Amino acid sequence: MEKRVAVIILEPGEEFEHYHSGPSTSTLEKGTADIRQSGRQQTLIVGESIITPAMTSHTLINTGTAAAAINCGNHAPHPPH
Repeated sequence: MEKRVAVIILEPGEEFEHYHSGPSTSTLEKGTADIRQSGRQQTLIVGESIITPAMTSHTLINTGTAAAAINCGNHAPHPPH
């Protein structure tokens, strides 16, 4: 299975909603951020990974006052647009 990793930079107050066709991980590298998925919002902790099931929409939210860097690894290609 292919694994792709991208770093998403969010400015204070910025949100980014997306999904993947396979399971994915979100790991906060720096800053302050939350993840919202399946009706729940959870604070990300630097260095800890949150797993999101396949085809589950999730939103990354910068809740701090500086840019946040979130390492997102998805384990399957994005579905075609």
